[in-house]
Amino acid sequence: MFKDFNIQNFGAQDQKEAAISSKIVFFPLKSPIENKNFNILARVLPKYISMRLERFNIFEIFYVYFLNKNDNGDSDILISLPDSLCDEKFIDEYLTKLNIACDIAFYGYIKSGPGGDNEIEIEIRSYLKKSNKSSIIYSDVFNIKEINRKTGEISNKISLASDYEGDCLTSEEHESLRKCETDSFEALYDYFEIIDALTLRNPYTPLPESLIEECFEALKGDKNFSYLIDAIAFICDDFLRFDMIDKALWICDETIKISGAAYKIYLGKAKILLNSNDIEGAFKTLRECLDLNPDIGDVAYNFGKLALSIQKNEDARFAFNKMIECCYNVSAAYDNLGVMAAAENNIEQSINFWHKAIEFEPSKVSAYTNLARAYIELGDFLKAENYLQKAKLLNPSYFMIYLNYHVLYKIKGDMPEAEKNYRLALEHNPDLAITDEIRAELKKMITLIDSGNENEALAISANISEMTDKCWQSYFLNGIALRKLKRIDEAEQNFLKSAQINPKFADAQNELGLIYLSKGILDEALMLFNNSVSLAPSNAGFMCNLGLCLIEMKNYEQARNTFYKAKYLNPNDTKIDECMNFLNKRSDAPDVNNKAGLKGFLNKIKNLFKK
Repeated sequence: MFKDFNIQNFGAQDQKEAAISSKIVFFPLKSPIENKNFNILARVLPKYISMRLERFNIFEIFYVYFLNKNDNGDSDILISLPDSLCDEKFIDEYLTKLNIACDIAFYGYIKSGPGGDNEIEIEIRSYLKKSNKSSIIYSDVFNIKEINRKTGEISNKISLASDYEGDCLTSEEHESLRKCETDSFEALYDYFEIIDALTLRNPYTPLPESLIEECFEALKGDKNFSYLIDAIAFICDDFLRFDMIDKALWICDETIKISGAAYKIYLGKAKILLNSNDIEGAFKTLRECLDLNPDIGDVAYNFGKLALSIQKNEDARFAFNKMIECCYNVSAAYDNLGVMAAAENNIEQSINFWHKAIEFEPSKVSAYTNLARAYIELGDFLKAENYLQKAKLLNPSYFMIYLNYHVLYKIKGDMPEAEKNYRLALEHNPDLAITDEIRAELKKMITLIDSGNENEALAISANISEMTDKCWQSYFLNGIALRKLKRIDEAEQNFLKSAQINPKFADAQNELGLIYLSKGILDEALMLFNNSVSLAPSNAGFMCNLGLCLIEMKNYEQARNTFYKAKYLNPNDTKIDECMNFLNKRSDAPDVNNKAGLKGFLNKIKNLFKK
């Protein structure tokens, strides 16, 4: 009986965004050239403290690296920092020159104490941009074995200086920074070496085996060291950039053997399995993780999301109740429990769940629309309209509001109002128009385009247009077919229509950008490529297209940085190297008007950076 209730989207956790109260810049510490251990601490200690502050999700943090050219002409992070680093004039000029927004900056030095290299003398200064004044916030000499406790003290002092108006953190939060995440000196120092190695590595080659073994050894020193586990999770992701899936899974399994219940590694493993389309393997991994970590809401959240998607309702119900027990995203858990109860025709229970969702999150618009749909099904139209009006006040762009109005007016027999609201629902969610029949036709279009039968694909697109004018997928595929037929102006119109209907579809903006780039309409091409990169930041192809546009605008340095980012995203793609070579040819002769060269290059790579 009950259907079409809205399932809570688990794409992102519902959180209130905290206002950023302070912009912080961390500089590496000044250290002696000849002392390797102090050089590591000089680079890593500020980074580690900045990461500890980031967990509060309050401060906006920027970390400075200084680069120099090594013997091979590549960039390295400097071991020897500028002599003037401890000079507030240098700090101010550096921030101004690079246009770095900053409320407060931290810098200082680290060197041997009177007792030799086993002793550390450290001084940390703060520089307030507003007053152009610096002050010493921490100064001490201690044995290196005390680094765990001293890191906590330094973090606390920096947090107090960052929160100079006292509005950011509570006194308890400041004090919490005094306790380091591990009591093991060996584990902490190993972690510092690992982070330093990750910072200094060549990002375009896989990480060495020795670093992985160092991670495992460090983890044996403290299997619960959360920052070390985060570093291992990052290493797994890094191997995935090189399509080394088996290696990443092996690292996950070995880490689990050592650490036991390291839930972040379980979650990482499940993500890898999901991306490999091993649904059952991912489900089994998350189930095991939840059994080991029943009190961690993030685990229940991920397990519930997967269980719901594969219709394992009892498992999903178990996970949602665990989320409630953990006080984690409680409103979403109640919202989904309500949907499941409605699917089982237990409308009274579902209504109770949705009221609970609103109790925990009064702005939970999906709970209001679900309540409205329930009362429509029960014939209580007055209550239904009341909840729809509240939902509309909260989010007038939410398509379920108008879909429910459509159902309400249809039942009342007011077809003009029903159709009006259905059109509004379509405006806010064009995919409502995509029926199973249309999906089947779209699959046919893809097959025909891939096999070189573009005209037949265009004929199918014409049929889809007769069914609906809201199918952005059809316009996009139409554009691909027309581009392959060299009907560029028509392709441009179709890509434009696709992007207008679905502004969040990055591929249409990317394709439109390529057409404008080939026509020399550079400002619009740049805007479109920036949009596509913003919508799909992990797509190396989109990043390369942005780089090509920057070349044409003669912004060679920014183009080079963009290609570096693309190479990082997909280091195995040799075509990115071709783009770099094209950049070098253009930047070596910047005064040459080589539009034909660009078109020839685009023709050469036209099938490389589409998806």
